[in-house]
Amino acid sequence: MFWHRAVACAVLVMTTACTSTAIEYDRMTGTAFPQPQARNNATHTIPTIYAAEGYLVSVGEDQTNIAALTGPPDPNDPNQYDFITEAELDALETANRSSPVGSTRFLCFNWGIVPSYCTRYHLYGIVVNHFYEDPSGVRRPTILGIMWTANNRRAFAGFWRNTTVSGDNGKYLRSTAHEIGHAFNLHHEDGNGSTDIMNQTGVVGNNYVYDFVATASTDHLSQHDKGCVWPGLSAFAAAHTNHADHGYNSGTCP
Repeated sequence: MFWHRAVACAVLVMTTACTSTAIEYDRMTGTAFPQPQARNNATHTIPTIYAAEGYLVSVGEDQTNIAALTGPPDPNDPNQYDFITEAELDALETANRSSPVGSTRFLCFNWGIVPSYCTRYHLYGIVVNHFYEDPSGVRRPTILGIMWTANNRRAFAGFWRNTTVSGDNGKYLRSTAHEIGHAFNLHHEDGNGSTDIMNQTGVVGNNYVYDFVATASTDHLSQHDKGCVWPGLSAFAAAHTNHADHGYNSGTCP
């Protein structure tokens, strides 16, 4: 299996079931996945960032040699294939994703002996060797990453051609954690305006941490309806009513 199969049930104390999120992570040739980062006397990874909020997240690095997009030369647009659209990201996901959307259930054993059923939610990520072109056709080379599947929060992408992504692993890891935060239905407005993961990396600059520190972020992850939290379920706009002050409370959560 492409992701690490170490089931998190064994680390949960006095429970009869467990819940986790598995990220299937692909990348194009010539790119790299974000690496562990030492900062503030700790080593940070995607699993440790989310474990601090009580979420069991595994990252399975799957395909590493997906070809960048190319095509016939366009004399009117020589930079055409420097950029990638959301429709093209959809096509890449369709062609390369192996994991389901939403959740799966499987038999697990708490403490290694007590049978139970666990639930795993699935998220897809891809690092592309391109810049980002938004749905209106505007090319945005400053964008580090996006969670582009707003209908169900099932996938995210990182843009390797952005020099911060390819040249600053610390910010690259933080940006990836930020996009995964969107997949957990968190918004920029849930940040604290300074260091929180949900503040945009370009806004925070060098003053960043690998933590959810804002009350809005931590409350969402710990207290809101899980149908509004787990990836692959509800739309990005379908959120707990506490998000109404910044416009995210339309739709329903399963």
